[in-house]
Amino acid sequence: MTAKLMLILLGLGLTSLALLAMRQNRIDTAFEMTRLHQRCDQARTSLWDIRCNIAEHIAQEIDTLDPLEAESKDTTRLAENSTNDSDEHGG
Repeated sequence: MTAKLMLILLGLGLTSLALLAMRQNRIDTAFEMTRLHQRCDQARTSLWDIRCNIAEHIAQEIDTLDPLEAESKDTTRLAENSTNDSDEHGG
């Protein structure tokens, strides 16, 4: 009878140890998943920052390459040059 009781207690102890190990494994896995999600969020945030920087640079380039704006600057320069030329030639 005592041997059976000891065997049952030993079995329960080993089972509880196995359950605790499995529980700890699940906790570690959940922690690792949380860390990976945080790293993904950080990568996503930095990616959006890079995209915003690229969009700003492209917008600046588009603004400087706007054909209507460039044409109006050219006509302004032409008008200024013709005014300067007439002033220099006395006319």
